[in-house]
Amino acid sequence: MRVHGTRTTSGKAEFDDEIENPAFEGSPQLTVERTIEGPDVVVVTGTGVGRHREAGPFTFAYNDHFTFRDDLAAEVDSYAVSLP
Repeated sequence: MRVHGTRTTSGKAEFDDEIENPAFEGSPQLTVERTIEGPDVVVVTGTGVGRHREAGPFTFAYNDHFTFRDDLAAEVDSYAVSLP
């Protein structure tokens, strides 16, 4: 998983650690605005609201690009931008 501008993970364990990052409270609330599907790729765009334990609540726009091999997610590219 590549969270561009933030972090790159390798393998399922590191991916799980990033998804359940202890710096954040709970899971973000995501709104999917658009999904684009190809043979081995799915792109999802939208907005979200989350809560950082130290900085408090934040909103963001995201674009996640999933690449599949043998029906499994092989790569994830994630772009997130803070919103005012």
